[in-house]
Amino acid sequence: MDLLQLRYFQVVARVEHVTKAAEELSIAQPSLSKTIRRLEKEIGVPLFERQGRAIRLNQFGKVFLGHVEVLFRELEEGQRQIRDMAGLEHGEVWLVAAALHWLPDLLHRFQLLHPSIHFHLSQRSPTEMQQQLETGACDFCFLSTPLIKPGIEWRTLLNEELLLVVSPDHRLAACNSVPLQEVAPEAVVIEKVGGDLRELIDVFYQQAGCTLHIAYEMNEPAAILEFVKARLGVAFIPAFGKKRVEELDLCSLRLTNPTFQRPAPDLAPLLATSRYEFILGPISLQIVIAVVLFLWAQSALRAIARADRAEEIAVLQEREREFHQHELEQKRQLDEGIQLILQTHVQLANGDFAARAPMSKENILWQIAYSLNNLAARLQRLSSVDYEQQRIKTLVEQLTQRIQFARQVQQPLSIPRTGTYLDPLLMELSNNPPPDHKR
Repeated sequence: MDLLQLRYFQVVARVEHVTKAAEELSIAQPSLSKTIRRLEKEIGVPLFERQGRAIRLNQFGKVFLGHVEVLFRELEEGQRQIRDMAGLEHGEVWLVAAALHWLPDLLHRFQLLHPSIHFHLSQRSPTEMQQQLETGACDFCFLSTPLIKPGIEWRTLLNEELLLVVSPDHRLAACNSVPLQEVAPEAVVIEKVGGDLRELIDVFYQQAGCTLHIAYEMNEPAAILEFVKARLGVAFIPAFGKKRVEELDLCSLRLTNPTFQRPAPDLAPLLATSRYEFILGPISLQIVIAVVLFLWAQSALRAIARADRAEEIAVLQEREREFHQHELEQKRQLDEGIQLILQTHVQLANGDFAARAPMSKENILWQIAYSLNNLAARLQRLSSVDYEQQRIKTLVEQLTQRIQFARQVQQPLSIPRTGTYLDPLLMELSNNPPPDHKR
């Protein structure tokens, strides 16, 4: 039993679906199933009730999950304490943010103080951030709304004011500031639901008791100001975008009642805990940092997961080898099937209508063989009919000669049996020979 098995068990127990758990863990589903079965074998009892790919914890699994979670919490706490003791001398940190414009200077100044720390940064939606935090794919994430969930700690850092942007000839263009109630009737150009800024604006409208009237929704924030310039609505932007507003000859106004910002808390406790001094730098919007309490333990699990890639690679190589062997076997069977079909075809072409292609399960061309055999059977029947017709024709000619001879010599007609359907007629002629007459 190892940490990787326990981690896999924890995720499967949470999502209750093997395929979804495998996708979340970025491993092959058969490998995950094999790991869970090996864990159950080591424990000695089944931990899940299985219904296809959907599974649920049984009574043994629920008890075991409680102990696993305690184990991971203790491990995470130990990792955190060791990291605090070791300081920030080396290591890697995975960051995820909704907006990236404020991070370059911040990271540069931090790395001047700690050059051995390496950052991995990506941009994700709030939903993707939550998933990455829960799976340990990132260490910190920065977003504009709190992420409140068990196991995740968040802190408000700094604030930035949101501004209203209107066209130069708009009725509010001459104002320096306006209350949100004054803006409420206006059509708004805004990000689609799920965007970082969109969630804040929805909250502020709700706080003001106003209804948001949407003119256009889009996934491209850079295009919002172009829509305002075209007089298709008003928009909200953070203060850092004011320079761009001026470049487009648009007007920006402050918003009051409520003011589009929130007070920042004391950052000292967060700094004392995380020791990441760089968060004192200026940032845009209201940035909320979601800090995973088991940060460094998750980093260790990621390292274990990377080691497990070797096992996955071996599994993939084995599958590739089996697939290659299967292809070779299919090719062999195909070649054999073609040869059998060709042999049967040659026999039929040479007049052997009794020839048949084998219909065994080894012949993967059995459908073609079936059609060919049907054709051969029809040819054989036609050949038999043709032979019978020729035989009857010959018999009729012989019978005609016998009748003529019997008339000439004035002798009784003697006709042997032919074994065909002419026999009743021949018997009648024998019993009642035709009268002799002159033509």
